[in-house]
Amino acid sequence: MGDLAEIKKILQDLRRNQLDIVLRLEAIEDKISAGGGGAPRAPEPILTCVQCKEEYKESQNAEGYCKYHPSSLQGAGWDYIFKCCNQKTRNFDSANSIPGCKKGKHSSEHHENYPYAAFTTFMMDTVRKARQIWLELDVDDFVAVGCKWAEVGLSEDDKVYIACGENRIRYNGIKLLSMEQLQGYTDVLVIYVWHVLLK
Repeated sequence: MGDLAEIKKILQDLRRNQLDIVLRLEAIEDKISAGGGGAPRAPEPILTCVQCKEEYKESQNAEGYCKYHPSSLQGAGWDYIFKCCNQKTRNFDSANSIPGCKKGKHSSEHHENYPYAAFTTFMMDTVRKARQIWLELDVDDFVAVGCKWAEVGLSEDDKVYIACGENRIRYNGIKLLSMEQLQGYTDVLVIYVWHVLLK
């Protein structure tokens, strides 16, 4: 009789283990169907904001998290000022430590949605580091008694850039386009340059 009792106990243990395995499999299926299972996800990338230079994760980015200056740093020598908030600095390099006066959402790519101080530096660097300059244009503006300027070339990352401004130092805008974006849009260069020049 001892053998029969031992066999019954083994069968009961197997059934319990089988039930435990089924319950665990069902829990895993529920987790996968809810989006929480499967292969481990790659960690979310840490981005750097082009407006305020702060690091952030896109999942934690919201309106008001970025503090930037909506105007560029102006001045020369030892006196620099942000015209947007009249904050001053004696050193151009220390301007990055002056907290921004406007709040918005972080952006990891340069844009023209609204003005921000770091965009001027980006434009100047793009033009300065150009691999090729294809067109440079000065337009006399007799109404404003000044000169308007535009340049079209190839940036160091192989994008066509169009930079426009009051002169080679004060930029009003820049557009970066990939070669694919340019296909079939040859007029976009002329339209953009004249739009910015005639503002």
